[in-house]
Order: sequence, then structure tokens, then C-alpha cells
Amino acid sequence: MKNPTLFVDIDGTIIKYRDFANLITTEPEPIQEVVDFVNEQYDNGAVIIITTARPSDLELFTKQDLEKINLKYHQIVFDCGRGTRLLLNDRDPEFPDSDRAIGVNFTRDRGFPDYFKLKVALNEPTFQPIHYDKEKISNRTLLELVTEYYSKK
Repeated sequence: MKNPTLFVDIDGTIIKYRDFANLITTEPEPIQEVVDFVNEQYDNGAVIIITTARPSDLELFTKQDLEKINLKYHQIVFDCGRGTRLLLNDRDPEFPDSDRAIGVNFTRDRGFPDYFKLKVALNEPTFQPIHYDKEKISNRTLLELVTEYYSKK
């Protein structure tokens, strides 16, 4: 399998959201499960591109934020705007029914959605969400759930 590319937003996704007006006066609070996941993907050969609506004049400050939370990445794209982000990509002719562009929306500051792990999208040619009963998973990590899911396949 080819190495994936992850496009990852900063505020509300890997760092808890802070108003731009308060960025300079507050410390970044990482959403640790997302930071750990991104770093794991980086270590496994994924290309990590950070995207942000932060203006490019905050480049040094933003890089310092990411260094404070020990995030590994390859590049940052600034000035993305705050509107909807759309990723356009082709399909591999060998897998014409498999999407190679996948969007995952998080609830701000909450980390991974309860109903699936992004890792699923990176390990299979097609994305199939995993649904779980919240009562059964309250004390288990999403990584444990994904491992269990794949061990049953």
C-alpha cells in the first residue's frame, strides 16, 4: 500500500480551539489522541500537511505552538480561510471503486469521533466506518477497538 497523505487542521483538531485574538496570550492545549495518531502516521511514512486558517504572519508563532505539543509534520499551509475545505483527487485505475480522498469532520476540541477511527481509512482501499455501542466502549481506547475489529476479519 502507498503511504497516505494527511491534511490536518490545527485549531479545534490537534490543539483546542483558541480565538485568534487570544492566540498570543494563551498556551496550546493539545488534543493528545490526535497528536499521537498524527505522530504515529508520520513515523510510519505518511506525509503530514498541516492546514490552517491562521494568517501567514503567525508562521513562527504557529511553528512554536506545534513544537510545544511535539507534533511531527512535513509542511504547513496558512491562510486556508474558514469556509468549507474540499479535497479533490483522482481514483487509482487499479481500484476504480475506491475513493482516495476521504474527509473526516471532528466536533471541535473533542478528538476522534466515537463511531470510527481514521486509521481504518489509511489501512484499507475503501473506507468503512466502524460503529460501536458507546456503553460498551466507555473505558476502551479507539485503538483497542480498531485492533479488535481487524482481528475478527
